[in-house]
Amino acid sequence: MPNYVKGNHPNNESKKKHAFGVWWVRWDNGKYYIYQPDSGKQLFGHNTKSLKREIFGKRWHEIADKVVAIDDSYKSYIDDIQGLFNKLLEGEFDNYINFFPWISKGDKMIWIENQLTVIQKDDKGKPILIAGSSIDITDKMTFSESISDLKETNKQLEEANNRAIELADILVWRIDYNAYPNGDYFLANDSYVETLGLKRNRDGYVKLSDFISTGYPDEEGTKSMGELLEMFQLSIDNKLDQFEKVLVKHMNKKNGNAVYLEHNTKVEKRYADGSIEEIGGYIFNMTDRVNLGNVNVELAKENESLLRAHTLALKSGKVMIWFIDDAEIEKGYFYGNDMIIDKLGLERSTNNLFHVEDFDKSICIDDEEGISLDKNYKDNKLKVIDGVMDSFEKVIVKHKNIKNKEIMYFEHNFEVETRYDDSTLMVRGGFMTDVTAEVIAEKRNDYLLNYDEMTNLKNRNSFENYIISHNLDLDYSLIIVDIDGLKFINDAFGHLMGDKAIAFTADKLTQFFGDTSDLFRIGGDEYAIISSIVEHQVLEEQIQFVRDSLVEFYNAYNIKINISWGYEIVDSEMEFSEAFIEAENLMYRRKLNERHSRKSRTMETVLETLNQKTEETKEHCERMSGYAVKLMKKVGYNRSSDQEDMKLLCKVHDIGKITVAENILSKGGKLTRDEYMKIRKHAEAGYKIVRNIVESDDIAYGVLYHHERIDGNGYPFGLSGDEIPMYAKIISICDAFDVMVSGRIYSKPKLLSEVIDELKRCSGTQFDNKLIELFIEILEEEKQ
Repeated sequence: MPNYVKGNHPNNESKKKHAFGVWWVRWDNGKYYIYQPDSGKQLFGHNTKSLKREIFGKRWHEIADKVVAIDDSYKSYIDDIQGLFNKLLEGEFDNYINFFPWISKGDKMIWIENQLTVIQKDDKGKPILIAGSSIDITDKMTFSESISDLKETNKQLEEANNRAIELADILVWRIDYNAYPNGDYFLANDSYVETLGLKRNRDGYVKLSDFISTGYPDEEGTKSMGELLEMFQLSIDNKLDQFEKVLVKHMNKKNGNAVYLEHNTKVEKRYADGSIEEIGGYIFNMTDRVNLGNVNVELAKENESLLRAHTLALKSGKVMIWFIDDAEIEKGYFYGNDMIIDKLGLERSTNNLFHVEDFDKSICIDDEEGISLDKNYKDNKLKVIDGVMDSFEKVIVKHKNIKNKEIMYFEHNFEVETRYDDSTLMVRGGFMTDVTAEVIAEKRNDYLLNYDEMTNLKNRNSFENYIISHNLDLDYSLIIVDIDGLKFINDAFGHLMGDKAIAFTADKLTQFFGDTSDLFRIGGDEYAIISSIVEHQVLEEQIQFVRDSLVEFYNAYNIKINISWGYEIVDSEMEFSEAFIEAENLMYRRKLNERHSRKSRTMETVLETLNQKTEETKEHCERMSGYAVKLMKKVGYNRSSDQEDMKLLCKVHDIGKITVAENILSKGGKLTRDEYMKIRKHAEAGYKIVRNIVESDDIAYGVLYHHERIDGNGYPFGLSGDEIPMYAKIISICDAFDVMVSGRIYSKPKLLSEVIDELKRCSGTQFDNKLIELFIEILEEEKQ
């Protein structure tokens, strides 16, 4: 473990036997010298700190000979040590790992794992500094050998051995404060580096800060890493020389995976002042064990939940249970609880027995779906009867109550308990659950995924899947249809009426193309038809039939609708995407050509509706326009185009009232606050309608602002003074004048003198002062 915490390093001599050692080889003055700290000497049984390689080798060979004398099979390990080390010196490779038997101090036979790494080379590539770490793996090897001896007699123990060896994958590390006084780098073996996804520097060391960042970024990782750091701080403070089995949740820096490591750390050597000189340790990868434990906990919870669910289901009576015992129950009958008998409308016999034939009659095979589900159910039953399997589960069958004909879906679970010696069935049973609601919900979801709920046509998703999955190599036609002016219908008559137009158009397309085509709603007002009709004349006739039939919508709702269309006849040489673009472009060209005449027809329809619902008669509008044009001329608007716009504004100024309920518009008494607020919305509604029909902002804003007042107390926005457009100022005066002179349901006609007095009274508050003066001039001129 690296030095995670900086500080003093007090001394405390360890009393336990060393199981880990480090050592290094340095080239100096033409000789290799081998250096070992106390831990290495005790592990290898040497009494020297540094010797020339030749002198050290003599002692090494003496011990090696003793090892071979104990068991001839050990010779291959000894030869391997010498061969690998010589190749390392010759520069064939820069590091290696091996393990071998050895005799430690006290003539004790041990197993050692060595890892050597070339740290530095001279200009010719000759190693001049080699670092090594060694660990006593005797327990691991002894365990492995003992398990191997039992391999042939106990396979289960052999598997346990394999798991134990895998779990014994050891990570080794060491900090030498002589090499790095700040303790900010440490040596680590490959397993350590790979397990945590770390990197070494050029000298083979791992950076301290990299290790610190391996704490997993969650509560468990933060807490466990904190505990490890606390233990290490105690070692630094000379309050602890070793600690074991500290489990930490880490994160592999390369792949982000969680890794659980068990840390075992020991201070190898301290300086005279108690600060740490050497510290190291070994780590076990516990990830598989921890994950397995977590899985077991989850499985235990799941099993508990399933058991509780099973118990609750039985108690609730929502599970239909049945069984057949050919040895005890009369042939042709089987037992069922009350739930199964009541659900299916079966005839109950003694002891809740019912006839198999009655149950079979409850299986619904009246349609393709029922037949398909029944086939799957019978196929599974046949496999059970033939002995291919002893159970099946979650097989859905469509049932029908024999008495009331209610359709239901049951999920069948079947199991054989006992067979006769000839493998025929003796005792079998199962349970069923009513999944009708779930099946209907799933069908609903499937329907919404592929169909448009408003029109019952296939939707855009279905259209895209269709053109991908179907073979369109044969000749066919692609027709694109769009409803003209749907936005206007939505604005003028409400979205409910717009929805009716969409559904009505879909019905007519289905009526004339449904037998030969696949129809899709691919947008708000757009449809696509893929048809087997490939003759131009027939296509034109069918489309005209659809267009002619749209008059039925006008007859029903007094609103005219029309469609634009485009089509392309496709052969095997044309791509679908090309045909779609051609058909859509043709549709848009027709739509543009029809736009002007459509707007005229739309205006006529709206004005007709307005006259029917309100007192905005043609005569009222004509009187208004006469005065409005005269007042415009007084102000200086002399262009004929301005006068024509004003005449049209007089016709449509209250067009938004078609969105207000007729009972409110025709009410003779005082309006309630709620009714008045609904009336006030007609100016904004009218603006939305008009801007889709006319191309004049003066007209559109005149509709929007004609109820604004000079003093700012009008609606819908409370504009004042010159914020109000001139058209709106003029028409508000002319409208008020004609209403006062002509009268309404809620007011009697006034004398001209009374009207003039009222206009003067409202001048400067409701009406523009200057315009009122000019308007009264017009009235005076008419008297003359």
